[in-house]
Amino acid sequence: MIIQSVTPDNGSAEGKWIALIIGCILLIAVVGLPYHQSNDEGVKLESHQVLITDLAQDDLAMIAELRLAYEEIYDIQAESTKESSWPEIAYLADEWLPPFVQDQSWERRGMHQWQHLGSGVYLGLKTKQEGAASFIFNAKGDDIELWLNSDVMSTSSDFISWNESELIQQQWVQVIFPAHDSHLN
Repeated sequence: MIIQSVTPDNGSAEGKWIALIIGCILLIAVVGLPYHQSNDEGVKLESHQVLITDLAQDDLAMIAELRLAYEEIYDIQAESTKESSWPEIAYLADEWLPPFVQDQSWERRGMHQWQHLGSGVYLGLKTKQEGAASFIFNAKGDDIELWLNSDVMSTSSDFISWNESELIQQQWVQVIFPAHDSHLN
């Protein structure tokens, strides 16, 4: 009778190879990580611009509603047979589209009185001191363009037009969305 002892294969050799491979991957990652960092110097703003991250909570809530409204207005205009027919404020309110509908949210955010300035430009002037700022937004471009002014109320007698230089002179501030505006860097 021949007796041969067989040692069990517990996988220790394979475990050592796996540990070595993982160690090599981590070493390559640690060495290469500093060379793959983005060089982000931040967004350079003009004097009439503000980052969305620097706005108050009420303004951010209004911007969220306006971004949703932008999508709806853009779709409504795209489905229209007339190229120049942008939805009026009464239509948007009838469709229960915030911020145009006069509900509790509208009251809490400043009771904005909305006007259609033509060609997809909408103006919302606040009637209460507290709440969100007054807004102008342009829905006719590929992306929403927003301007705000905390000092302008519906009782203001100043005429507001959709002209960038006049808006800047009247202390309106353009809202910048840094993820979408890479041309500002």
